[in-house]
Amino acid sequence: MKHISRLSLLLLVFVSAAVAQHFDPNTQINWPRTTGDGSPSPRLSCGPVNYGQPYRDITSHTSYVCDSTGWVIVAASSGSPTTWGLIGGNLSAQGDLSGYLTGLTTGMNANATSISSEINRAQSAENALTSAVAGKEPGLGNPSVDGYVLSSTHLGVRSWVAQSAGGGSMTWPAGPGLTVCTGTPCTAWSTSLAYNSGTNTATLNIAGTATSAASATSATTATTGTNLAGGAIGSFPYQSAAGTTAMLSGNPAASDQVLTSTGTGSAPQAPTLKNAPALNAANMTGFPTLNQNTTGNAATATVSTALATNGTGNQVWGMNSGGTVQGWLTGGLGTPGGSNTQVQFNDAGALGGDSGLTYDKSTKTLSAGSGTGAGDIALANAGGSYKAHLNGASVTSNYTWKLPPADAAGMVQSDGSGNLTVSPLVTVDVLSDSKLAGTYASTKNEYYSLAAGATRDLVNYQSGDGYVSQLFITLYSASDAASLQSSVVKVYYGGSGTPSITATLAQFFGVYGMAQTGTSFSSRYFSAVFADSTKATYETMLPIPFSGGIQITLTNSSGGTAQTLWSEVSYQTGVPDTWPNTRKLLLATTPYAGCTLNNTLTLANVASGKGRVFGLAWYMNGTANFQEGNFTYYVNGSGTPSLVSSGTEDYFQTGFNWTAVTTPWSLGGLIGVYTSVGAFPTGNIGAYRYHIRDQFDFTNGFNITWQCGDSTQGSTGSASAATTVWYYTE
Repeated sequence: MKHISRLSLLLLVFVSAAVAQHFDPNTQINWPRTTGDGSPSPRLSCGPVNYGQPYRDITSHTSYVCDSTGWVIVAASSGSPTTWGLIGGNLSAQGDLSGYLTGLTTGMNANATSISSEINRAQSAENALTSAVAGKEPGLGNPSVDGYVLSSTHLGVRSWVAQSAGGGSMTWPAGPGLTVCTGTPCTAWSTSLAYNSGTNTATLNIAGTATSAASATSATTATTGTNLAGGAIGSFPYQSAAGTTAMLSGNPAASDQVLTSTGTGSAPQAPTLKNAPALNAANMTGFPTLNQNTTGNAATATVSTALATNGTGNQVWGMNSGGTVQGWLTGGLGTPGGSNTQVQFNDAGALGGDSGLTYDKSTKTLSAGSGTGAGDIALANAGGSYKAHLNGASVTSNYTWKLPPADAAGMVQSDGSGNLTVSPLVTVDVLSDSKLAGTYASTKNEYYSLAAGATRDLVNYQSGDGYVSQLFITLYSASDAASLQSSVVKVYYGGSGTPSITATLAQFFGVYGMAQTGTSFSSRYFSAVFADSTKATYETMLPIPFSGGIQITLTNSSGGTAQTLWSEVSYQTGVPDTWPNTRKLLLATTPYAGCTLNNTLTLANVASGKGRVFGLAWYMNGTANFQEGNFTYYVNGSGTPSLVSSGTEDYFQTGFNWTAVTTPWSLGGLIGVYTSVGAFPTGNIGAYRYHIRDQFDFTNGFNITWQCGDSTQGSTGSASAATTVWYYTE
């Protein structure tokens, strides 16, 4: 009996442990007979889902049971086969529990040490389960029938209680909130109370009728009030005292009355209905006065004024002291001047109109002037220094409206059909790829014989602003190769008889010293091709802006040989020459001449004015290391340079005495070497740099110099050099 008692305790602990592990007697006691050849682990898992499952090793005749510590031996090989039969039997709540205990006892007697250990573990599990369920209430389950509600006492004891009589059936609403159910049984939800924690507000929705409310502190909105107690038709509700609403009877008379309220001087009074008073000077005090008599002329009489109507749409602007109307406004403050659609203006103290200023309300068009080219709208600032004009010769011309200040706003341009576009002036100059285009035009010379010393127009346009977008020249000279580079280009602006640019072809296009033996060069803005000593081709796409007009000529510099000329000039017209810093192209050149070691050559010196440096072309024929001289840029009269190169070849983004530079060489068409003859430094070399992406503007002149070698860095001997600096001014 001692063993039976301890086994009963063990079984209780096993069952308690199974409950603590969510033990299911339907799936964890009804175990099928499980056998195997060898121990159950690892072929058969042991865990919470199969605590209590038996297993029989048919080889060693050993029996096992799965518990919280794993597979436990309950009958060694010497155990009776009957033990397995009892353990492997179909155990259930109605099963043979005593048979199970008998089999389990037999197995435990065969291995007392293991049983003692299991008892200790079972006791520990029982203690843990007892502690875990301490203070917990038993499960209530579900009521056996509908109609019960969950109830709790103030001590926390919960139970199912029957619903109070008359409550009907309970149906929960679909939405949130506390609800009230109507009908017996409950058939509809008529009232809900919802709380919004985000806004800290509560909303009460009443679908039915609120019969009475003893007190409503605040009602923000009442959509419909079907009945107010004590009120008759036409009555006005008003607050007669604190917390009290009264009714003012409506107006039974056939005449109009007005609602008025007059206080005591210290407290408000209830409102009343009164007949509307007549509007006259006697009861219209406090209004502004108007010095006016019945004829409308200025007078010294002071009258009281009011706004009234005579019933036919006319309005009164004044009465005299007796209440007599002083004048009716019958369509405006006076008689309009001019004809229909003419805009009114002060014409010597009277309203005036003119056919030159009209407004068509159907098209919403304001017109100044009449006929082609007539009329002008001019705007000026306070000082009159800036004006904006809208005028033109014909409706098909392009008009430009320049807004003040001159460079801060932009241009409004018409396409000749009434369509206007606005383009900024500050950020777009003539070198910009997004600059305005006008009307395209071009001129040419084809197979033209240019006599020695003769001059020929390449373009001559004198009808307004614009810019040259391309200049192309091809020459043939049978016996004077030098003239193919020394012939002279001249540029005249605005009809002037004095050229602003005078330069040889080599200077203008920046291609000094190129051998006339099948050589060529091209960059983003300039190119040159020498097929042989008799043929030369030049081209530039550097924009040449002009104001009022432009003339470009070519003069044959040969002393006795005629040239054959082909040329083409493309240009845009109708584009105002208002580009910031780039309104006129100019050149500064230094002719091919020798320079002394360590001396400084001035390449360009512009004393004043605004503008932009486009770039420079440089050519040198040296006998030594003269490329060690530096380029230096000074702007706006400053003695401190804005740019100092670290060497001549460095300025053109190369190094080490032009080593491995093949001709022509280019860096994006903006920096490059266009010619190289002989083994440098004993030969010659030509290079260029255009300041496009590294823009170089000036507001008060600039100065560019180059040092002829540097003896401190190994330069010796002498050299000859020639340069061109292209720049724009405003």
